Amino acid sequence: MATPAHKYMMEPKGIAAIAAALVPLPSPHGSHVIVCKLDASGTDGGNENVCMAGYVAQLSAWMDFELVARSVLDRYGVGILHAKEFYDTKGDFAGWSRDKKEAFIREIQYKCILGRIDAGVIFGAPKSEWIKAKRTHNLAHQESAFGFCFRVIIDQLFGDIVIREALGKGETLTFVLESGDQNAGDAQRIFNEARAFSSWNRDKLYSFGFAPKESAIGLQVADFLAVTSRKYIDQYSPETGYPPEPAIVSILRERIWLIDQVSVSFFPTPKKRLS
Repeated sequence: MATPAHKYMMEPKGIAAIAAALVPLPSPHGSHVIVCKLDASGTDGGNENVCMAGYVAQLSAWMDFELVARSVLDRYGVGILHAKEFYDTKGDFAGWSRDKKEAFIREIQYKCILGRIDAGVIFGAPKSEWIKAKRTHNLAHQESAFGFCFRVIIDQLFGDIVIREALGKGETLTFVLESGDQNAGDAQRIFNEARAFSSWNRDKLYSFGFAPKESAIGLQVADFLAVTSRKYIDQYSPETGYPPEPAIVSILRERIWLIDQVSVSFFPTPKKRLS
């Protein structure tokens, strides 16, 4: 377990796109399903840190989010919110000023996320430290940093007092991750292990699946949160800590509950059953 260092196809259209965004299907409880949409940044070569992040909301709230967010993106002429293109000022964001970028993200935050999305979740870690810890403790040989981030996020959500209370009242938890990562199978394995760990986990962890970024703005904002968080984590120095928050980071933190953690060292701990 991690030691916290600080808290820190043919594209579907319209209703078809919204339906694709909501896979897997809800639990037998109907609207009483919490959907966590996640993406990761830094998993490929060239990045020291990996960060997984996303948002948590009830299924019905995600449906509303998709409709409102689509109207905001259309108004700005953005087809797909690609974080890399946003920061490189390319594609739909070519020629955008810093002020326009900040105004766009503020509209996403205030007009789409707030009032619909219950929480954000972020976990980041240096890949080199994760590899070193696996060798030192002779554990988790086949687990990627991507998979470890997903494992911690499950623990973060189960450990959050508000989400755990909601789950205790009969809601269930579904995960949707962006498809395409080379370590996708790692996350599927971890979900299956977590679900089999106890009867409580089996009842609460309803389903798991992958979907392309293009299918859901919910996955696009998860990607944006992951990339933005990873870029800020990259600036951390053991000697001086973090620099002042960039404006975009501050906007993403405004008026929303963020379950955020970055770890820089790892050690094995016994699993605790929540049932």
